[in-house]
Amino acid sequence: MTTDDLAYKALEGLGAAPLWRFYGNLFPAQPKSRAVPYLWNWRELRPHLLHFSRTLSLEEAERRVLMLVNPGLTDPPATVNTLYAGLQIILPGETAQAHRHTSNAFRFILEGDGVIAVAVNGCIAPTATGWLLDAGWTPRALYVTTGAVFCAAGLLLLAMRGNQSTAKATHATQPTPSSP
Repeated sequence: MTTDDLAYKALEGLGAAPLWRFYGNLFPAQPKSRAVPYLWNWRELRPHLLHFSRTLSLEEAERRVLMLVNPGLTDPPATVNTLYAGLQIILPGETAQAHRHTSNAFRFILEGDGVIAVAVNGCIAPTATGWLLDAGWTPRALYVTTGAVFCAAGLLLLAMRGNQSTAKATHATQPTPSSP
């Protein structure tokens, strides 16, 4: 082993690495995404959401969400480099428990009505088919009053993937069947 080899080996134990050995890979001339073109088919995925709504309780899975995983981004799973998305079903009388993420989040109601959104300040607002947008670390819960609700939900991963955090927002108002 040469003196340089020993020096490089010593750096590994110190949590350091020489930039000159990695510079071309760290800063490529063109972005190199691992994501590949992929189309998720709603008509094919919807029956699976319905199946799991009948066979999987909320105690077994706090949220019944099918992640939309790009075949090139499986570990950790993501839809594209800057977006994690999934499809969710919430049945009448169920609550998507209050939680929050470090990332900005969205939810788009694909089918259904009777959704009550409860935000961090306790405001209760009925929502129609459309967008619900949340800034990072903002708790929100959803309660479904009538009919099953199918929605697309996602996190905008503008920070480095893997640095995302999710927490239950136990202090936020939880919707209940008696909510207006």
